[in-house]
Amino acid sequence: MLIIFSLWSTAPYIDVPTTLVAWLGWLFALFCIGWGIKTLWRPAREQSMSWWVKIAIFGLVTPLTTSLLGLGFPSASNLNIPEMPIDMGVPSVMIFSAIPWVLAAGLSGPIPAVVLALLAGITRAMGETHSLFTIVEMGMLGLIFAWCVNQPYRSRLFVILRQPMGAFVLTSLSYIPMIMLLSLVSTNGSLAVRLDYALTQTYPLMITRSTELFLAVIPAALIKLWQPAWWVRFAKLKPSPIETSLTARFYYFSIPMILAVILALMVGDWLVAGYTARQLLQEKLASTAMIATENMPYFLESGQNLIRRQAERPINPAEPNIDQQLEARAREVPFFQQLLLVDLSGQRLGSFPSDLGSKARLTQDERNAILLASKGVMVQTYAIPAAGGSNTARIVFIAPVRNENQQIETILLGYADLNNNPYTQAAIQALMNSATDNEGRAYILDENRRILFASDTSQVMTPYGGPLPELDGSFLDNTSTLGTRQFVYYARVSGPPWSVVISVPATRTQDMALTTAMPLLILLVILLISLMTVWQLLLRFMTDSLQSLAQEASLISQGKLDHPMQILGADEVGQLGNAFDGMRLSLKARLDELSHLLAVSEGVASNLAAEDAVKPILEAAMRNGAALARVVLLREVALNAGSQRVVSFGMGRSSELYAYLDEQIFDLMTGQDILTIPSTVRMRRLTFLNEM
Repeated sequence: MLIIFSLWSTAPYIDVPTTLVAWLGWLFALFCIGWGIKTLWRPAREQSMSWWVKIAIFGLVTPLTTSLLGLGFPSASNLNIPEMPIDMGVPSVMIFSAIPWVLAAGLSGPIPAVVLALLAGITRAMGETHSLFTIVEMGMLGLIFAWCVNQPYRSRLFVILRQPMGAFVLTSLSYIPMIMLLSLVSTNGSLAVRLDYALTQTYPLMITRSTELFLAVIPAALIKLWQPAWWVRFAKLKPSPIETSLTARFYYFSIPMILAVILALMVGDWLVAGYTARQLLQEKLASTAMIATENMPYFLESGQNLIRRQAERPINPAEPNIDQQLEARAREVPFFQQLLLVDLSGQRLGSFPSDLGSKARLTQDERNAILLASKGVMVQTYAIPAAGGSNTARIVFIAPVRNENQQIETILLGYADLNNNPYTQAAIQALMNSATDNEGRAYILDENRRILFASDTSQVMTPYGGPLPELDGSFLDNTSTLGTRQFVYYARVSGPPWSVVISVPATRTQDMALTTAMPLLILLVILLISLMTVWQLLLRFMTDSLQSLAQEASLISQGKLDHPMQILGADEVGQLGNAFDGMRLSLKARLDELSHLLAVSEGVASNLAAEDAVKPILEAAMRNGAALARVVLLREVALNAGSQRVVSFGMGRSSELYAYLDEQIFDLMTGQDILTIPSTVRMRRLTFLNEM
């Protein structure tokens, strides 16, 4: 069932934070919004009149759309802030609340969107939540959505985020840790109370805010589809951070996943610890309540039997020692603290103690019971207020007293105090101890939900106004009038329509849960910090290696090939470094070869004398590590008939020792391109001097 309402059903007001932690958290959130606005700020340029008109319209309608039409869900849990006596009401979805700032993000720019979101937060805080944190909460939502829509990056991920639906997904997911952190610092109480509220009680806000944002994204998506010229556009997109930095790419994809896993583990750890603590507390309260529920039937049954037996022993109203008789009967069985004998009209005939009749005034229930007893009702039981501010009611047992002729002459009333009765003393003490140890309250209720026993004496014989579970032996989770979350354990007394109720503040289970969950929570935080540190070191090693390779590639592109690379490791980065170094050496060898060829060509072309022209060729041959080099030329024109057929030139220390082989080698090379001499012993076509 839904409830349609507006926010202005009560007077508008905002409660300011009451703790230093809350103020610091609020100021930090406000600083983040200011930093985001500075980041999204663009150089001012003259805006058209239509732009200002849109801003004015959005500003005027924002308070109306935020407050006028909302849907409430009464079946959901109330969002009461711990230890604050403020009824936050049921979770509500204000249907049109997010439309102005969502449309402004795409139609007018990021800064108007954030300002309108802050204005919506102020309206929401004054009329609904009454919390100053609602302002920064809405402002951060507007900031995230506006950034998504207005970021000018070209990567596929950022293109998706620039769409209204993609921005909705990221904003909704970002809202989860954001509202948890804000709730952690904004609530009152101990750390356990804050953690419990932040991790387990904020889900209605997540659902309602996401629903409001989704309802606003629908018209934004339609406008972008049908009128794309109205929506924000960029003439030129620029590379995204994940394109310009390998470290940024890793963090953009890994950090959200890691945080989501850590957050899920923290919530799961807290839920398991809370469930375990709740089960332990329920078992403890059940054992205490069982003592009371088992003793109460014996108490009532014994009281009825005893008053009936006492009534079966006639008392002559004419006897002067009725008080002594009643005293003797009371001391026979220490059950009744007081006995009162009255006639059929309710007038005192005798009592124990003897002054009871003069002090006590019969209640209306007692007078009605006397009337019924005079008509023959055997035994009646009523609860009446105790005298002296006791924490228990008095239970009065009433029975008619007959004479020898079996005629009802008098009425006997026996009073039992639950505190001092041997049948209930242990149960009352157990309930008191349970209430004291757990900082809660314990009650015994009659069939009309009237309090017969209360750990708080001021509530005795008043109606119990709190909720009760429907099932016997069950737990109820509710919020007290002071804003504290509490657990109520309910157990029925077997036999009489009485019940035992024990209410315990949730801080008991939260403290137990914190003790259980804290080691794992600390371990998760340490694990997260360790992972971030290790990944940062690995990324730095990888990026430093890649930057080194990039510098080497830059040197290669500049022709600086004499700089050797420092290669560490045999992994993929090391293999890439080896490939780069091999490429460098290959390019260097090729360039050296080309430079040698160019030097030879220039030397030959610049000299007319054969000896000078051949010298560069010999020098180029010696550069490859040869011991000697010789060039043999055919003499085309012989001016001197006695001169040799060939002309040879040599370079190297042993060059002249092998000059006699010039003509032989020249003759062999006329028929082949390459001559290989593996061994001078087997080379029969050459005549060496040592073989002659």
